[in-house]
Amino acid sequence: MFPLSAKRSFSLSFRNSGFFGMMAGMDEKTVDTLANLARIEMSAEEKKEILADLSDILGYVEAIRAAGDAETRNAPEWRNVFRGDENPHEAGAYSDTLIAAAPDSHQGYIKVKKILP
Repeated sequence: MFPLSAKRSFSLSFRNSGFFGMMAGMDEKTVDTLANLARIEMSAEEKKEILADLSDILGYVEAIRAAGDAETRNAPEWRNVFRGDENPHEAGAYSDTLIAAAPDSHQGYIKVKKILP
């Protein structure tokens, strides 16, 4: 077991486990379980601090999830806004006009200033 004061970082994934729904049931026993899974040792004071921090974090995550759910309910239906490739202009039809408008060109290419070594 690692002491928490050693500042060991650990990552726990609860994405699909329904963990965020357990936020109201967050207690010291849950913190003990998480510490055991993370293989860290914590004093009673550290457990209380972690419990407060986890409750705040999970409350924030729950608020974000609720806002996201509300936003997706009111979102417009997505549709393809790009035009179809019907009757495209022939290749090179505008090339001469564009090259003539460029400040410098050479053999059908636009010349630009070198910016990379």
